[in-house]
Amino acid sequence: QLVHARFDPLWKTGRMTRRRAYGWLAKRLGIPSAECHVGMFDPDRCRAALAVLRDGPPG
Repeated sequence: QLVHARFDPLWKTGRMTRRRAYGWLAKRLGIPSAECHVGMFDPDRCRAALAVLRDGPPG
């Protein structure tokens, strides 16, 4: 839930599309976009995603 709380505002606020937000996160995590869905993340991937989200999205 914490990952969703940090990730969802990227697209829910209109800052970027949901697809673009997931694409950005996938690229930063070094995984295929098809594998990048918060509900599929294990605890290690959740921690990695939170670290990426702390750095923030592009511009």
